[in-house]
Amino acid sequence: MLERARELADPSDDGLRAQLLLDEAWIMWRYDRPERMAATAAKAVELTRTVDDPELLSSALDAAAAAAWVQGRYDDAVSHSRERVELLDSAEAAGYMAFERSDAFSMLTDALIRAGALREAAGWVERNVAELADSAPHVVGVLGLQVLYMLGEWDDALERSTGVRSAWIEAGRPPFTFFAPAIACGAAIHGIRGERSSERAWFEFALLIGEDNPFQVPGARMWAADAALHRGDLERALELLEPPVIEHGAQTSSGWQELILAKRAEALALAGDPGAEAVLTRALARPGDAHARAVAERAQGLVEGDDRLLAQAADRLAVTGQIPE
Repeated sequence: MLERARELADPSDDGLRAQLLLDEAWIMWRYDRPERMAATAAKAVELTRTVDDPELLSSALDAAAAAAWVQGRYDDAVSHSRERVELLDSAEAAGYMAFERSDAFSMLTDALIRAGALREAAGWVERNVAELADSAPHVVGVLGLQVLYMLGEWDDALERSTGVRSAWIEAGRPPFTFFAPAIACGAAIHGIRGERSSERAWFEFALLIGEDNPFQVPGARMWAADAALHRGDLERALELLEPPVIEHGAQTSSGWQELILAKRAEALALAGDPGAEAVLTRALARPGDAHARAVAERAQGLVEGDDRLLAQAADRLAVTGQIPE
């Protein structure tokens, strides 16, 4: 279909040419060809800048941010998403553009989390909440849940998420899979506090909205594993931290693979399992985000019995506001 569209396209129509490049970029994303996706998205951004079409440029910047994300270039993902937000700031927040703005805020927020800038991420959550309060209360209920969990602001996280399930049902159960990992952070909070019934309810909700999504369910299971690690239930933690099956490469885990591996290496080390070193090697070989690198360093400290590495990991978490687990 793409080749046929190229045959029919007017070579002087830069907007259509840019759209076809974006189609190609997303096809490359689906089949995990990050280098080709990044190059194609960059061409689309360059071409779209010559066209007076904010929606198209927003889409091109979205693809460029996604390509950077897949490659573990989270600072670049922040840069592309920030430009996208600035572009959309001048657009009316209605209809399709309201969705674009919300998506841009969410992409910027998540990129900042991956880059370790949690406080700034929390600020962008507030802007997103303000714009979605009336139209999507179920989304508002989970926006910021992950960043607040990582910051240790657990009372605020749970207060904001009160009623999210009923709001989602009232909205007709719309697609919500992107937020499965955030919901699982609620399960982790309850689990660490010893509130097992609430922990189970939140985790079941996370799996329900995830609907076996291979991109997000692994992330939901990973955050839920934090409570098991806290309790010392290493068998359960390792069950939850089973790395996802990669069908088309690393992007299948939507960026969770690095943190899953780091946490699994930590759990294996705590269990005295000799397989911890091999998993740690895999975790350290991947780019990873700020949090994944800190957890991997902590796992390395456990594997090697090196208190210095454990202290460095604690310092790395403290710099970004993340509390040591």
